Amino acid sequence: MAAGMTDHKKRALRCFALIAFSFFLTSSGYLSWLYHLMPLVSAGQTDLLSMSVGYAAQAAGILMFCVLIYRRADLIGRSLYSLLMVLFFICLVPSVLSAGATGTIVFGLLLNVCCGLIAGYYLYALSLSAGVSRRGRIYGYGYAVSALMTWVISLIGRGSFLRSPWSLLLYAATAALCAWLGDLPGEQDEADKSCETAFEEINEAVVSGNNNVTGSVKAGKTDKRDIPAGSRKTDARLDRKTVLMIGFTLFLICLVKNLGFGFPSADVHSGISIELSRLVYAAGLICAGYVNDRSRKYGAVCTLAALVTPFIMLTLARESVPHIILWNIDYLTFGFFSVYRVLLFTDLADRQKLPCLAGAGLMIGRLGDAAGNLLNHLLREYTAPLVLTASALFALTVFLFVRMYQDLYLPAAVQQKTDREIFEHFAVRHDLSVREKEVLRYLLDGCTNSEIAEKLFVSESTVKFHVHNLLQKTGCSGRAQLRSAYLEQR
Repeated sequence: MAAGMTDHKKRALRCFALIAFSFFLTSSGYLSWLYHLMPLVSAGQTDLLSMSVGYAAQAAGILMFCVLIYRRADLIGRSLYSLLMVLFFICLVPSVLSAGATGTIVFGLLLNVCCGLIAGYYLYALSLSAGVSRRGRIYGYGYAVSALMTWVISLIGRGSFLRSPWSLLLYAATAALCAWLGDLPGEQDEADKSCETAFEEINEAVVSGNNNVTGSVKAGKTDKRDIPAGSRKTDARLDRKTVLMIGFTLFLICLVKNLGFGFPSADVHSGISIELSRLVYAAGLICAGYVNDRSRKYGAVCTLAALVTPFIMLTLARESVPHIILWNIDYLTFGFFSVYRVLLFTDLADRQKLPCLAGAGLMIGRLGDAAGNLLNHLLREYTAPLVLTASALFALTVFLFVRMYQDLYLPAAVQQKTDREIFEHFAVRHDLSVREKEVLRYLLDGCTNSEIAEKLFVSESTVKFHVHNLLQKTGCSGRAQLRSAYLEQR
């Protein structure tokens, strides 16, 4: 690690590497299994096994990991991750070397379960190692780098490396590296603690345009810009019914997304390069990671907007459009689904004080992917029923999405307006001057007289004069009583 790098940045960088190499291992291993499976069964069977049953097996693996950390969080560490790497490799070898379809299918599905277990681990690490303002980029960029690495190694041997037994040597080396990276961080440092406190307790600035925040946030030296816009909420926890509604909405989002196009394996037989298409996926992941860290609201809206993709795909599929265009369109928008569903539940894990929820977003998303691909497979030849089904589910998804959006993001905006009104009411009630209001803002933030003087470009004696007037007008004997008087009317 670079000299002088803070502990929380080191942990974030290590988590980025863990996600990048772990996903490179699992996704490349998945492709090797898929390439080995395709000659053994029909294209339709390949789609069902890989995109429906396989994704459901990944969801089962994530669920197993969530239950494990809920019951035995003390087991989490490098030893457990090393064991997961060993299990993955034990399933990978026969899944890509078996001569018959039965062995390939059985060990391939077990391989998918291991992929889910591994994903559960690094998502738990993501929630533990990274503050909310970095998670989108760490996850999105990590997946993007892994997609780039997969493309690079696919060029070896004129595109045949992933289909050859020699790829197992690379997978073994990558698994060893992942096992070393899998040591989760210990106690968070003070900067991270203040960020987490801010995530749970932050109130919007008391006056529009003021970049300072109140109370414990100031004490932790955390600026509100450290938290993505749209992540704030006045009450930290949500009731179980709301969490279940959010989970069901996410399931529908992923289901509808996959209704229009299911990455058919028949296209791969005809010459489509999955690895090359994943470069477009990498671009979508980078955009999604950046947007979500800027604002969870924007990430949510972009994800909803991307739900037009199924209808675009259904339209283009009936036209003479090269299939590579369909793959690239779907992979580009898939980046927003991939990032948002993970961040939605890593943030909820913080809010609900349940770390076991960190992987639930990907788990629910995989179930939605599996259901969407299954419906696409069943209705692919029936255009009218497919469009009607997609339209009905889209309408239900939008309805539930609006409710989810209100529960997660709008209360923060309401609270911001309320804070402004409370501050102005307090100022009018005590007949405060413009300068006294400015001083009051900084007093509420816990600033000292010298800090206020520096911010307002006045002398410290002038600040003392205004503080004295504030205390007289409000009838308070000191700063603590003044803060209490202000908070009493909140």
